[in-house]
Amino acid sequence: MSQSVHTVHADAGQNRADRVGDLVYSDGTAVAVKCDDSPVQHILQVTGEAENMPMTLDFLSHLKALPPATLEPIVCNALSARDVELLDWHCQPLARGAAGYILGGHGPYRFEGLARCAGEIQPWSTVLKVAGSGGRSASDDATQPEYWKRETELYQSGFLRDLPPGLSTPRCYGVVPLSEREIWLWLEDIPQPADNWTPERYGLAAMHLGQFNGAYLMGHPLPPNANWLLAGGRTPGWVAGAESRLNELDAFIETRMGQRWLQATDRNRVTRLYANRQALLQALARLPRCLCHHDAFRRNLLDRRAADGRVETIGIDWAYVGYGGVGQEIAMTTAVTLLWLDVAANQATTLNEIIFEGYMAGLRDVGWQGDARLARLGYTATVGLVWGMAWPTFMSRMLGEVQAAAALEDVIGHSADEIMDQWREVQPLIFSMGEEALTLAQIL
Repeated sequence: MSQSVHTVHADAGQNRADRVGDLVYSDGTAVAVKCDDSPVQHILQVTGEAENMPMTLDFLSHLKALPPATLEPIVCNALSARDVELLDWHCQPLARGAAGYILGGHGPYRFEGLARCAGEIQPWSTVLKVAGSGGRSASDDATQPEYWKRETELYQSGFLRDLPPGLSTPRCYGVVPLSEREIWLWLEDIPQPADNWTPERYGLAAMHLGQFNGAYLMGHPLPPNANWLLAGGRTPGWVAGAESRLNELDAFIETRMGQRWLQATDRNRVTRLYANRQALLQALARLPRCLCHHDAFRRNLLDRRAADGRVETIGIDWAYVGYGGVGQEIAMTTAVTLLWLDVAANQATTLNEIIFEGYMAGLRDVGWQGDARLARLGYTATVGLVWGMAWPTFMSRMLGEVQAAAALEDVIGHSADEIMDQWREVQPLIFSMGEEALTLAQIL
């Protein structure tokens, strides 16, 4: 979509917003754009029309009609420039993650175009993610896993400027609260190669996650006074939810979709994990603690080539960032990557081995010399409790809702039958990892 040329300067409207520390405040007419790593600070003019923009399925048409003044401060940050002329731009939706259905909001959307900057025409791009409170389970309580503002709080805190080596993040071009219930997050666009990841690339990502977790095990400072960090990880919430749904599993197994996914004997394996859930939760609570992304599966991990030629792993979607036990991080990397069909089921065992080996290499690289069985316990117990016990009980209810089943197809990008066939093949590995955790919990 072509837009009219308009010029904006970095200091425009500087008196229209108040800044206290690293937080961003709005007076309702102009909103400060907080940028983690650009020296240029801007004021984003928000029109009344944009502020009251409805959260509808037609949201993309609203984005296409944004006035240039809304985008120009973001483009200035993306190009590290004091002023720009927008010459042309368009936007398109990117694949939506499950968090969008759970937490609410819109996006992500990719904006790209051309701008005149310092007398030269330069390409630019950015990704918009809209955080909102209207999701299925969104919470205003910062202690809950579904706290809808956690990711925007993280970017506003400046904490991401001081991440240890290992995992990296996109640059943030702006955190823009449009109302008490909606925040726009403008991020660096990181184009991705079309090729699927090789097993070795998954191993490298796991090593980066191990370096990230391990740095905090070795004393890297955690952000102070960050009550929005998820304190107990996601596993206790999943387990608590399963307690009210276990009795629905039998009926689900008899349905067409249930028969395609689960075998009759799987009920016993779920029940065994359920009976031992408190012992496994207690074992997880005893593990060495570190900071975790808590949603680090394939679609939330991107490639970027550093200036020195190294391949970096970029973590996106930090909506669940918080504390966790060593090893818990990679439970998502293995289980969700398989359950979302990003790796074929016949590669599940290989993926499991490569990810754990890479993770341990990352822990050792930053100096953590603890017992590897502790990391194995964190890994297998989380897989077993969440994806061996809680997931089947959760989905037994969800897949009975037509809209929820359609949402699953939308998120994963495959038909329900293809999804169930993959899950049927990987479920035995998931159960066996949970049963391995039961043995480790008795030993350690």
